[in-house]
Amino acid sequence: MIAGLGDTLANMTLLIATSEAVGSSELSVVAVVSAFFPAATVLWARFTLHEPLGPVRLCGLALGLAAVALMTLG
Repeated sequence: MIAGLGDTLANMTLLIATSEAVGSSELSVVAVVSAFFPAATVLWARFTLHEPLGPVRLCGLALGLAAVALMTLG
């Protein structure tokens, strides 16, 4: 039930962000951030199931965060 509520909240947030960004340059940022949703699953597994974050996952998270930062800067 909690996962369903979280998913619903995430979808509503995505719809609001997309509708607000249509017609502006911020739509590309919304698209990149929404595509970064697997990072939430990785972090959730890390903190709830204590799964180790290997070098490949850490590198992927770091590159994804760097990409989002670069998109928002310019």
